[in-house]
Amino acid sequence: ELIQDLLTIAINHNYTPAINSQIILNFEKLDNSDKIFKKGVYLGSANTIRWILNLNTHGELSLTEMEKVFYCELYKKVTGYKHRDDKFKPDDQRRKEVQAEVVKTIENMKPMVYIDGFTRQNDWGDK
Repeated sequence: ELIQDLLTIAINHNYTPAINSQIILNFEKLDNSDKIFKKGVYLGSANTIRWILNLNTHGELSLTEMEKVFYCELYKKVTGYKHRDDKFKPDDQRRKEVQAEVVKTIENMKPMVYIDGFTRQNDWGDK
């Protein structure tokens, strides 16, 4: 119970490692609409986006094809890398719609920073 309380406090202060720890501890109970995913995406956490895609791949979440495209595009914009699930190729119009939604999502992201005693200052943030 103490762990959950501490994670909740950290999550409420936008500490992305706590968000991802909460996902790890509770992934079997989460669904697509869970606010923990929304919070991680809102903060630009590449790890949260990766969790969403990986949980979908393993059947824990059920994303539509267009949601997969959205999260793959978002992952690519946030990290600079393609996710292994980036296989579905929608038509040009739908891809443009998804890309516009990705840009809108990124514009609305709140920058997050996490600091610890072992991380160099240049590396503060989620990658």
